[in-house]
Amino acid sequence: MFFNATLASGMHMAMLPGVEETLQKWAAIVSKLASDCVAAVIEGFADRHNNVRLRLADYRAKLTAVFDVFARLDVIFPEEDVLDMLQSPKTFMETINYEARDLEKVLIVNALDLMYIWMYQPRANKALSSIVEGMTKEEWLIFLRSQYVLKRYREISQMFVDGLVGKNFSKALAFYLDRSDAYLQDLERLGAAHTSR
Repeated sequence: MFFNATLASGMHMAMLPGVEETLQKWAAIVSKLASDCVAAVIEGFADRHNNVRLRLADYRAKLTAVFDVFARLDVIFPEEDVLDMLQSPKTFMETINYEARDLEKVLIVNALDLMYIWMYQPRANKALSSIVEGMTKEEWLIFLRSQYVLKRYREISQMFVDGLVGKNFSKALAFYLDRSDAYLQDLERLGAAHTSR
């Protein structure tokens, strides 16, 4: 009815002859258009809800891995402030010994995965924003500073060259080099918005 009324009003304003007859001929088309529009709205809401649910699951799995690495580093370096170490990726890389090198790689892979989710997965920004709202300040700092490992361009680039994602690494490496700074800035803005509330 809404579509018919809108079309009729438009056609009357344009002073077209035989509006009612024309609309009667177009009834099936108008009905299909109305049906498709309603279906698009309903499916859009369903897709949005499903995407947010999937992204929440993605983030929770990755954040569990990030906090696990932090806890393991805390055990390996009981006399160091691991949170301060993560603040400076250079200091972090210099401090960890051979025993923790595997944790460094896990931290880097997690950070790359989280960056990919943020940049390419639908509703990732909304999902992470809702997770961040439930974080303590310390949890937020652990998460944010663990992402600072992405500033180690040379080491991470070498990991790509050494086969982190296989032989066809050029697109993945370009994505990392082109987008990592923007990703970290996005996270800092997200944190600023969270802490200002």
